[in-house]
Amino acid sequence: MANGIQRNILLVEDEAIIALHEKSQLESYGYSVHTVLKGEEAVARIRNGADEYDLILMDIDLGSGIDGTLAAKQILEIKDIPVVFLSSHVEPEIVEKTEEITSYGYVVKNSGIVVLDASIKMAMKLFDAKMEQKKAQENIRTSEDRFQRMLGVVPDMISIHDTGMNILFSNWQGFAAVPENKRVLQTKCYKTYRGYNDMCPDCRAVKVLTTGQPVEDVVQLPDGCWFEIRVLPIFDRNKRVEFFVEWVRDISEHKRIEEDLRKGEERFRSFVENANDIVYTLSLDGNFTYISPNWIDFMGEPAEDAIGRSFEHYVYPDDIAICRRFLNEVLLTDMKQSQAEYRVRKKDGTWRWHISNGSPLHDENGFIAEYLGIARDVTELKEATEDLRRKLAEQEREEYDL
Repeated sequence: MANGIQRNILLVEDEAIIALHEKSQLESYGYSVHTVLKGEEAVARIRNGADEYDLILMDIDLGSGIDGTLAAKQILEIKDIPVVFLSSHVEPEIVEKTEEITSYGYVVKNSGIVVLDASIKMAMKLFDAKMEQKKAQENIRTSEDRFQRMLGVVPDMISIHDTGMNILFSNWQGFAAVPENKRVLQTKCYKTYRGYNDMCPDCRAVKVLTTGQPVEDVVQLPDGCWFEIRVLPIFDRNKRVEFFVEWVRDISEHKRIEEDLRKGEERFRSFVENANDIVYTLSLDGNFTYISPNWIDFMGEPAEDAIGRSFEHYVYPDDIAICRRFLNEVLLTDMKQSQAEYRVRKKDGTWRWHISNGSPLHDENGFIAEYLGIARDVTELKEATEDLRRKLAEQEREEYDL
């Protein structure tokens, strides 16, 4: 009994008296032994799976029917189990024949129970070691499969290479989305990914292999596409670069959006700087966050002097409530524009009439982050309107007096 575990043994022996003697000896050493007289019966027992055996002791000469070597072959086709041959044959060719079938041991009959017990224990150790190795390999395969499935859903290219630029792994995504017939491991990365016969002239991996330092870069290929590249070293136990990982992300769309935004900002800046009206933005608590440069023409002070100040600093006290309602309407109506008319004080202390149209500005999450306003000085228009209204009123009185 090894490590307190009772081993179940199937003894295949065509001589009943010998089988009984061997069974008795093995049981005295703590084994649980089942005996069969025929090779066919042993095969049937394993195939049916009714009993679980840890090891098979197989005689070679089994009388009529199949011999022990053939029985062992058929059993091993059904189940991976240690088979130890127990035979009176000592001819080299017989021993070699059994070694071609299994390598767990060959015991000559009448060697004694001590030798047989030691042979069984050795066979079990070999088998247990084999099972542990098999389990470890299965775990590795499972981990690799999980790793590949996980990286397979990443839209970026992730590719692992050895120092000879050979592809060891690729998720075949993004930049690596080559045709199926070219997705071959252990091929040169520059050949498979870019169709070059020699190393890429813009290869970032060379620096990684030389310095052992990771590299990050943004490059534009001749076809106009933009890529963000990360090359990361993987070291062996001696701190030498053994592999490297390339992580390549297509940022062409991001670059296009950046360019569109840049052009849009340039157009907006040109519009603002040449506008006849004041363009401004306010935080939600009413402080100026941006004012167009022509503020100085309207208010007599540089625009930067007003940044961070509340609009209330410039508005006639009786008109502050009007402006507050205007800003609340912008919040409540969201994308709809609102309008307000109010008085503002210039740097020289004079008061001017302004009219503002406003709308909300949203952040990347869709929430209102600021107010956008366009203000126009309507003082002359208002005075002209009042003057016209006054003249019309005087004309009506004169006509009434007549």
